[in-house]
Amino acid sequence: MTASGRVWPHVAERVAGGLLVGWLQVVGVVTHSVVHHILHALPLVVLLVVRSSPARSVTALLAGYLWVFMLAAVTPMLHNALILGWVVSRPQLAYTWLAPVAAGLAVVWAAANAWLLRPSRWTLPVGVLVGTGLTLGLAAVHPYISTAFEYPLERTFAGEYWWAAVLLLETAVVLAVPAWGAFRLGQLPRPTWRFAVWQVAFWVFFVAMMVAGLLPAFNRD
Repeated sequence: MTASGRVWPHVAERVAGGLLVGWLQVVGVVTHSVVHHILHALPLVVLLVVRSSPARSVTALLAGYLWVFMLAAVTPMLHNALILGWVVSRPQLAYTWLAPVAAGLAVVWAAANAWLLRPSRWTLPVGVLVGTGLTLGLAAVHPYISTAFEYPLERTFAGEYWWAAVLLLETAVVLAVPAWGAFRLGQLPRPTWRFAVWQVAFWVFFVAMMVAGLLPAFNRD
């Protein structure tokens, strides 16, 4: 493989991640929630500036997947978009077109990282197809699973901060199967203690930024 052939997949993956971060800022401007979306994008920015490695690709793949899960399963935005379609004429329903684009970019970013882990002409298109199907499936079942995530958030916002530990546990459960799949995809060796520390630190930061972005004190322009 030529030098350019080795470099351009990494460039394409960074571009996909950058587009997701940029789109989140567009969402913030359109919905008047700029600080909210800056905080939510910070974990993704961390991944965009970290040096390329299999461990970083695993983490970015999981971050893209988790964004899909949050948009489709935790929030009602994609579920409502399936029912209402894209409503451009009503500002209060702007999420019906903003959220699907964000989910699509997250799918592409996750698939691009799967491609880095398993370079093949089939990895990227299959990853996008699987991610799209997963997005639609999670959006369809949103009413049946969202309460498991909404209740801990509500209790955390009510001042019962130990519920944040429940959110972290739920995050670990949601990521367990995709993490196993990512390791198998990349044929990576058994995780080291450094990788374990990096994962714990990153996902604690991820959940902290998600929660902070929803707090009233950090959610005003």
